[in-house]
Amino acid sequence: MSGVGEASLVLGIISSIIAIIDATKQIYDAVEDEGGLPENFKKSSAKLPLISNLLRDAERYVDDMTNEVDKAAFLLTLEGCKLQASQLKELFEKVIPEEGASRMDRYVKAARTIGKGGRVESLMSGILDSLHLLTMKFPEITKPGDKKLLTEAITEVLEMEPSLPDKLKPITFMPFDRNDGLVDRTEIFESLDQLLSPSVQNRSVAIWGLGGCGKTQIALEYAYRCRDKNSSSIFWIRADSEATFVQDYSDLAKIARLSSDLKAEDLLDAVKQWIENQKDWVLILDNADDLRIFKESYSTSENKQADDPKLLRFIPRSRTGNIIWTSRDRRICGDIIHTQRCIEVKAMNNEQAIDLFRNLSGIPDFTSTKDEKSILELLESLGNLPLAIVQAASYIRNTKISVRQYLKSFESEQSDLLSEEFQDVYRPDSNVPNAVMRTWHISMKKVAEESPCSERILNTITFFNNKGIPFKLIEEAAGATYSNHEILLAASRLSDYSLLQAQRAVDEELPTYEQHRLVHLATRRALSEAQILFFSGEALKIMTNLFPDGTYGTWNDCILYLPHVLNILTLPQVEGYKSQAPLILQHIVRYYWEQGHSEKAEQLQIEVLALQKEVLGEKHPDTIFAMANLASTWWQQGHYEKAEQLEIEVLALQKEVLGEKHPDTIFAMANLASTWWQQGHYEKAEQLEIEVLALRKEILGEKHPDTITAMANLASTWWHQGHSEKAEQLEIEVLALQKEILGEKHPDTITAMANLAMTWQQQGHYEKAKQLQIEVLSLRKEILGKKHPDTITAMANLASTWHQQGHYEKAEQLEIEVLSLRKEILGEKHPDTITAMANLASTWWHQGHSEKAEQLEIEVLSLRREILGEKHPDTIFAIANLASTWRQQGHYEKAEQLEIEVLSLRKEILGEKHPDTITATANLALTWWDQGHYEKAKQLQIEVLALRKEVIGEKHPHTITAMTKLTEMNQQQIYNAEEVRSNITFPSRLKKRIKNAIRFGRPKNPEDR
Repeated sequence: MSGVGEASLVLGIISSIIAIIDATKQIYDAVEDEGGLPENFKKSSAKLPLISNLLRDAERYVDDMTNEVDKAAFLLTLEGCKLQASQLKELFEKVIPEEGASRMDRYVKAARTIGKGGRVESLMSGILDSLHLLTMKFPEITKPGDKKLLTEAITEVLEMEPSLPDKLKPITFMPFDRNDGLVDRTEIFESLDQLLSPSVQNRSVAIWGLGGCGKTQIALEYAYRCRDKNSSSIFWIRADSEATFVQDYSDLAKIARLSSDLKAEDLLDAVKQWIENQKDWVLILDNADDLRIFKESYSTSENKQADDPKLLRFIPRSRTGNIIWTSRDRRICGDIIHTQRCIEVKAMNNEQAIDLFRNLSGIPDFTSTKDEKSILELLESLGNLPLAIVQAASYIRNTKISVRQYLKSFESEQSDLLSEEFQDVYRPDSNVPNAVMRTWHISMKKVAEESPCSERILNTITFFNNKGIPFKLIEEAAGATYSNHEILLAASRLSDYSLLQAQRAVDEELPTYEQHRLVHLATRRALSEAQILFFSGEALKIMTNLFPDGTYGTWNDCILYLPHVLNILTLPQVEGYKSQAPLILQHIVRYYWEQGHSEKAEQLQIEVLALQKEVLGEKHPDTIFAMANLASTWWQQGHYEKAEQLEIEVLALQKEVLGEKHPDTIFAMANLASTWWQQGHYEKAEQLEIEVLALRKEILGEKHPDTITAMANLASTWWHQGHSEKAEQLEIEVLALQKEILGEKHPDTITAMANLAMTWQQQGHYEKAKQLQIEVLSLRKEILGKKHPDTITAMANLASTWHQQGHYEKAEQLEIEVLSLRKEILGEKHPDTITAMANLASTWWHQGHSEKAEQLEIEVLSLRREILGEKHPDTIFAIANLASTWRQQGHYEKAEQLEIEVLSLRKEILGEKHPDTITATANLALTWWDQGHYEKAKQLQIEVLALRKEVIGEKHPHTITAMTKLTEMNQQQIYNAEEVRSNITFPSRLKKRIKNAIRFGRPKNPEDR
């Protein structure tokens, strides 16, 4: 290229650069509002005139230049300067205009397009450096004054703060340090990884749950993991109020070096756009519990629209970053974040809870210490809730007390301990309280502001049990003011804040609810004394109306409401307690009685009786009624003497207060008869039962349930007196009436079936008895459950029939099970438990296990003498059975002495012709035979045979056995001489125990052999 041509090229480049610089200056000069423009644009524009002047000086110098080498050097430097000037102009063109997106947003995008060195100060520095290079090589190019200005300009630009942050260095804008004591909740972090995968278009997620469940700590840890793994920038924004949100955005604007002139929404928008333009980032919006600040239209309980600014439009939207919301309000799912992008945080599992406690309590390893059990109990009491665990562990660590001592204090002062603030090193500046109770009180306050219905429900159900709350209780708690739809919405709002958890079975139309036990406690803690009095009184009224009377047909409702009514009854200070509690307590007692829970029934009945005496007086009908029911429970427990004394008192009071023929007086007579029956006073019982039956037929009619009960009880007494045919006729009539009036599956109908089966067994109709007993057992298992006393009695009766049929192994298996269940449910010394021991011993006797039988029979006899007395029929059975065992073992003299005693007692108590008296005679005859007293034995056996033919008939198995024995004696054949054991099983009895025509099924009487 010629010298002239090269000079022209250089001059052309200089002219081009001057034009670019002048155009850039014009762009800046046209700006009326510099808001949102980085400060370095202003400072850089101030250098543009100097650059133009220097270039014009260079232009004049090139005209006089003759050295080709110098021209080439000039050209090379100017080309670089032109490129940077063009890029600077491009920045100004894209960033400075006011329309469209924010200036900072446009600046970031333009700088990224340019690439490395794309910041305004970097381009300006490059242009000035190029000019400085020319002035160094060609000093004549500029005046001394301009050279000085150039040096000053270069220095100023070098001292400028970067207008954009260094992209390679992640920004960490977080108020909390990493939690070194965090327990890894793997399932939650895996869900976060999946929902925030780079391949997902919408990289946002909401973590929601009860206050104190660990939402913030999970978000904190996930943010740190992203920073470590991906060099992500972390931006932590407090979203609990508009003020904290704006404050954190303002602080972030300073870090981003956004213009200090930005205000209000311009600042929020600039921060939003700045975040969006970061390469890799995580934004955490913590404690977004009041969603109204994010959406302009957010319904309140009064269906008005909130006027708060919708901050949601200032939340970044970009695929280059992740957004994590934390909230107590479940409505964030759907209203803010798609429901499929929400993670509910619940309580920790046991392993996680133990690890957290170990990390923070200062107890490194409790698995080998005596504290282990206490720690597990404490964690269960805390519901494995992280904040509660942290609070308890911090208290233990700071006070140096043992876990056992803390647990002891917690059981009595839990609300105080959980209200105690503690220092959390991981949240030193948080506005959110550390104490569990205060944390939930915030949620409760928000709910109360939104929905008075929700508040009323919450304050009432705190006096119910926290588990298994049916919608009916929610509905009653809300009161009559609200519609069903409004109540469902109110309950749903409580669920949104995790103050309730709704559960709905597939076959249920309405949900059932439960409440975290500590939330349950916190709610009550938040109430004033006046509120406690009012809402507990409301809860008591609700249960008074809802809890059924405990009869068959109401048991499902009893099961449903029992935990809730018991919870209320622990608060005797409740308004209206003394007037309302007795009725509810009677209904609970009735249910307990029907279910065989006599211990629980007794405790409540003593309380009822005390209340009735205090409120109503000694002779009020309801007080007498309470006495009768307590006596009935003592009867069920086998405390017959205590029951008898109280029943005699009750009967006297009923006659005095109500008269001879009042239904309650007749009840008292029937109950006393039943107690005499249990004591073996059959004649006294029979006389009273005949009187009861006559009165009930006269007053109530033939088919009244109470009349049928009287028939059943009289039949049972006849059965024990040996009048099996009379008993059978009456029992068949009873069963037919029960089926007609009560239905096939009513407990009293099943009892009638059981009684008839035992009568058939006594008559020797074993197959008929067995079939009916199998049906009884099946029905009782279905209706009452395997462990109900009546079900166990059915098992015992079936075992008795198998015993009678000689199926000793089957009988033994069932009897062992019966004995185990009775020990568990009734206790070691209950008469029915002792009967089970006697039955098992009898079966062992028949199997030839005489030593095992002897040991058990000695124990049975000792217990019966202690509990029932010497002359009780069951005690006499025990004597007879032990005598049989001694005879089997060859201890004939010992056996003879006992058998003579048995025969004498039975003649005195039961009479000469009672089947049990005849059995005693037969056993003594066998002993005499074994002793070689053949003539005495034969004479006694002849008497036995004659009596059995007369009393139970010629075809009865026992009559046939007597004939066989006599034949053997006559033939002097003593092979296989088998004694007749006392193997009678007592039938069931129906016993009336409560008034208002309510039937009270009695536990079945002892089965004995």
